[in-house]
Amino acid sequence: MILSEQNVITDCTAIKDFYELICQLKPEDYSGLPEFAATPLWYIEAWDKYKANPNDFAMEDYSIIITLKDGTVLHEISYQPFLANGYV
Repeated sequence: MILSEQNVITDCTAIKDFYELICQLKPEDYSGLPEFAATPLWYIEAWDKYKANPNDFAMEDYSIIITLKDGTVLHEISYQPFLANGYV
């Protein structure tokens, strides 16, 4: 892997837009799955689809680190848009 781009966002509108976007994310419900089923089926299927035709996808991984003004750091949020509708 290589670091292709690194940005610091200071624009208030961009920060607000990003915050509103991440606030819309909903956690997946795994309560109906057996305890050993740690990987959701859609994720397994997305990887299988990628492996079957890797040239059909642009494999990109984004690592997002968010540092808040109070010093709180949210590390290693991984985003993989080539898997299904994206995976965070």
